[in-house]
Amino acid sequence: MNLLLKSSGGVKYLRLVQCCRVPNKSYPVHKTIKNFGRYDNLPESVHVIMESSDKSAKKALERRLEQVAPEEMEQVLLNAVSDLDALMQADAEATKPKYPYFNKAETLRYGHLVFKSIWDKDLNLRRKIDHIQDTYSQVKTWRFNDAVFYLVLRKLIDPTSYLDAHSKKGNYFYCPWQDINQDNFYRVLDVVYEHGQSLIAHAGRSHLERTDGKVKVAFFDCTNTWFETPYDDATWELFRAKAEIRTELLEKGKTENEVQDYLDGIEFQEQFKKRIEAKSDQILRMRGPSKEGRYSQPLVLVALVIDQTGFPIDCAVFAGNQSELKTIEPMLTSLRAKYSIDDVYFTADRGLNSTQNLHEIVKRGHGFVVAQKVSRQTQDNRDEMTNPDGYFELIEEGGKIRTTKIPARDMDRGARYKSCNFEKTCSVPRADGSTTPSGRPRKEKVTVPCQIIYTFSPKRKARDLAELAQEKARALLAIAEGQIMGNYGSGWRSLVQTDADLAGTKKDKEHHKARQLNKKVLKEREAIAGYYSIVFEHPEGVDPKDLMSEEEILNTYHQLVGIEDCFRLMKSNFSLRPMYVRKPERIKAHSYLCVMALMLLKELLFKLESSDVDMTIPQVLDALYEAKVAVDGTASYQGIKFLNLTINQGHYAPKFSNKDFKEQKLDKSDIQALNSWIDERMAKPDDIDVILTAAGLQPLKKWNSLVELKKALGIPKTSNEKVLPPSSLISLSLSNS
Repeated sequence: MNLLLKSSGGVKYLRLVQCCRVPNKSYPVHKTIKNFGRYDNLPESVHVIMESSDKSAKKALERRLEQVAPEEMEQVLLNAVSDLDALMQADAEATKPKYPYFNKAETLRYGHLVFKSIWDKDLNLRRKIDHIQDTYSQVKTWRFNDAVFYLVLRKLIDPTSYLDAHSKKGNYFYCPWQDINQDNFYRVLDVVYEHGQSLIAHAGRSHLERTDGKVKVAFFDCTNTWFETPYDDATWELFRAKAEIRTELLEKGKTENEVQDYLDGIEFQEQFKKRIEAKSDQILRMRGPSKEGRYSQPLVLVALVIDQTGFPIDCAVFAGNQSELKTIEPMLTSLRAKYSIDDVYFTADRGLNSTQNLHEIVKRGHGFVVAQKVSRQTQDNRDEMTNPDGYFELIEEGGKIRTTKIPARDMDRGARYKSCNFEKTCSVPRADGSTTPSGRPRKEKVTVPCQIIYTFSPKRKARDLAELAQEKARALLAIAEGQIMGNYGSGWRSLVQTDADLAGTKKDKEHHKARQLNKKVLKEREAIAGYYSIVFEHPEGVDPKDLMSEEEILNTYHQLVGIEDCFRLMKSNFSLRPMYVRKPERIKAHSYLCVMALMLLKELLFKLESSDVDMTIPQVLDALYEAKVAVDGTASYQGIKFLNLTINQGHYAPKFSNKDFKEQKLDKSDIQALNSWIDERMAKPDDIDVILTAAGLQPLKKWNSLVELKKALGIPKTSNEKVLPPSSLISLSLSNS
């Protein structure tokens, strides 16, 4: 209810009104509860309350009038205004909280502290970053480590933009980054770009030293991420070059037509080509092959390497128009420089299987495990694959593959495998760099001897035949409609023959109409349905007892899905794509931060696994996101208390809304119900409690003092200025005063 002045006939009246809605009207109306008569006839004290800039007395009077019947309101009005101090004191007592009041602004996250010990001790990144700052920077007022750790944990807890990260830097219990401004957060991206590779290598070596591990298998794959801009870096560079040349020529007195003729000429094209070559390391955002079909948007290519445990050990960023096949060699060089790897199995999918890459891997003394297309084999190899002789039974149990030496009798039932000798050949540029008379590099033939494992699965055969049936139906529809076919010959198009295919001519459009099924291709596809193959070679100089068996080879390739899971996490949970940074340095820094976030998460998952905790990654991330404490805003600074808000509670019990808390409308029975509900929730461990225990921390109690909270979360010696954001310190100081 509100006290309002209403004018009628030039006279003001004081009324107590209530805002309400009327059926069939889209706007609220004021319903008069009590009319106190002419405003000029009321006591002067009423005028003081109504016309004062301080509305607290008016609100107190309105609340007092709500509590009495309409016939008593006039007397209450006259009595209440006679003693404003008594009115204000009575209102303060009536509205005083009967339970701890929680301000939404005082809800602080603490899930990130699970990673503090991993960051500082397990990966030893704090010492490394402090060394970088002390050696290469003159900045002393704030620590690079605090900013980098904050930007990395944001990928895990609440992945948003770097601008949003600055605005929410005080939403955490323990926030030593609170004094870092927005410009310095972007400055940190430049630091991560300059030292990102050394940070990733340092974290990888720390992980291996602590676990006494060795990189036996290196899983390698690439993905791309896009930018929401219509122009790639080469186009932007062209815009800049034309603008600079235009300004320069106009200042020399050239006309617009002369300038335009120069820009359209060969001389400018040659000049721009040299400019692009000189800035090749700055040209990252380029259009290229996209797995999501985003051919109109610029991309960058991100390469990732993980070891046999799923821990990331290397990362690199390439231009979006670069072929994935050309990323293998630089990654081999990078891994050798970081970890001195001599004998390792490189594992990749068939998209990275080129004979030249395999030759380079073998030349460096490494081994490889890659998929091999069964549809692109010689007839001899295909006959060997489809020959039932030499196959053994293959058993899949619990996601693992177990080989046997039991001959496969029934070829239509059960999975089977066979290992054979194999050879891959290709032509590569000569090592001496010689060229042909036309200037092209001379090539020589190289051979990569290896082993191939053929596998057959009835389930895969059923799936392949179902896909072939769909492609056949699409091909028959194209034949019935006489569709004009393109020149490509993959997918369902390979099942269609045109007049041009039949006659070997490409005279005109009519010769490219679909005419009939290609029965030869259809028969070949049916024959190889259900088959799959993997080629491998062992590293040089390895003790024969340390070589992987056929069973281990199959399981190793089966584990390649782990790197796909890593990319899925980085793209979906860590906001790797789309990218909203523009400079090449910050594009790479953003990718490095995502990899470091992946390192932290993998270390936490290892701790959970060693504690026999079966928890999915979404469960872990949700628990960390919802791990919050609410500050008791009614306590003094010395008596501050924090309520633990668990993942399944949200902020409050489902029965009570935030509005109920803010408006202080809960009665005694509601408060008891709330406390009972919280006690029941706290009686059993929640997901965040399990995670805290696995990370070596202590689960929080229902109510925690500041000292108890710091001790439980592993920061007992940290000052309160680093633990509580300024907003909490200010609000607590005000409540204490």
